Amino acid sequence: MTFVRLMAVCASLLVFLVSSVSAQQVRHGSIQKVDELNGSITIQDNTAGTNNATSTKFAVQDGLLFNAVREGEKVAYTVQEINGVSTITKLEKD
Repeated sequence: MTFVRLMAVCASLLVFLVSSVSAQQVRHGSIQKVDELNGSITIQDNTAGTNNATSTKFAVQDGLLFNAVREGEKVAYTVQEINGVSTITKLEKD
């Protein structure tokens, strides 16, 4: 019985780790709008293999990002859910 519980816990941890890694996937897109007043950046996702032609508004973890990017620039970015909000945790020019 203990072995079965141990296996169940290990399986749960594996699922959690895999979902965490996929949430940290580097995506590629272009800046559509920089809204420093509201603390957000809107990005059109251009990641290879996706058919997502829509733009998504993200919160920004580091306010210094507003000085680093301009509308129209191509970027590589990482998004993570923080307190239930999709937040850019890393952003670099492509």
